[in-house]
Amino acid sequence: MHQLNGINEDVQLQGPLLLSNDAFTYNMVGQIAAFKIWSKSLKFEDIKNFATCKQISEQPDVLDLSRNAELFNVVKNQENVSTFCEPISSKKSQLFKGMSYDNAMKLCKKFGGNMDMQNNISVHKSSVSETNCYGTWLPIRYNEEEQQWKNFFTEEVVSPQNLVSKLHVTDDINCLKSGLSENIVHSECKNKECSVCTLDQSLKFHLYGLCPNSIIDKKYRVHIKADNSIMWRGEGKTNIQQNPATGQWEIVTIRLMDELLSPLKRGTILARTVADLIEINFFPLGITRWEMFNDTCLTDQSSEAMQLQFSQCNKTQFSCSDGTCIDLGKRCDVRADCQDKSDEVGCKVLSDANVIMDGYIKERPTPPGPNQKLPVEIGLYLVNIYEINDLGGNVNVRFKLKLGWYDSYIRFINLHQDVYR
Repeated sequence: MHQLNGINEDVQLQGPLLLSNDAFTYNMVGQIAAFKIWSKSLKFEDIKNFATCKQISEQPDVLDLSRNAELFNVVKNQENVSTFCEPISSKKSQLFKGMSYDNAMKLCKKFGGNMDMQNNISVHKSSVSETNCYGTWLPIRYNEEEQQWKNFFTEEVVSPQNLVSKLHVTDDINCLKSGLSENIVHSECKNKECSVCTLDQSLKFHLYGLCPNSIIDKKYRVHIKADNSIMWRGEGKTNIQQNPATGQWEIVTIRLMDELLSPLKRGTILARTVADLIEINFFPLGITRWEMFNDTCLTDQSSEAMQLQFSQCNKTQFSCSDGTCIDLGKRCDVRADCQDKSDEVGCKVLSDANVIMDGYIKERPTPPGPNQKLPVEIGLYLVNIYEINDLGGNVNVRFKLKLGWYDSYIRFINLHQDVYR
């Protein structure tokens, strides 16, 4: 029962109750904390205040479950407001098993994560009986050139000598792990140990290589499930998850697609990593071969193999082929910054998309489009004055004429700021 304009009316709620739009449906799984209906649109500030449990200026004039509604077959629990409104940390520790030091550090970096030394020690001590991990890697390694111990992620110099008894560095033993009898012990870096990486579940991952009209989501967020497994949640249409039976990663639909576009049911597989990529601790980060199904990008209704790039690199970073990120300014700087050297591959100045027509002359302005004018910048530079004739009223000089215009036929790529100026 609700009251609108002084008249009591029954409200019949039928069908599924959606608490958000399609883009964020996966975030709304759980119990209903509040449900209100207004007869008009709210201001953005009111919506923001309502979501954060603050007072709003417009009270609901149609329905408010907390005041003027009679509920049937509903279980009500008394909860503190802080249960719903206090911010929840998006960071969570993830345990990886059976990896060498280099692979463990690289995998954590590909996830955009970080390793905290004290966190690795505490997690290792509290879970060794459950995980069978008898050592977890610490983000510290001996730098032979500088003869110093450094943190892998921060490059800060550390002094583990105070924590490790009889620390001795050799060519093979220059990595640290948390042990059973001692807080920290040194170990061969090639040994297979566990590692604890702190992941930020709010970090966005981007999927590149799909056609513009693909029904597969382009943006995802990593999610650590209760069983310590990892998946990626899309923006509302698809998830990326591992098939426990085959070990392959799959892109699956999470809701019924629009029947006009693609009548696909929930759980339909749209893509699957190829079988020869299955290995321990394999995640579809970087450039990976996928077998595509049921997507609008396909030329026919059968499957098709595609290479897709998946990483958490942002617009100011370059994504290496293995999924790690480097500063965009390091792309094509004649130094290999990616471990796979992919940042120095295909370093051209002119794009392959350039189409130079026959008769093109670079010294002449390119013709504009129909009924358009081409702006041309003109600069006159005086080089020498050879003679000034007062009686004749003429001057003999040498000058340079410079013309500048936008050349619509040329596309430059991989350009850098002049750092040597």
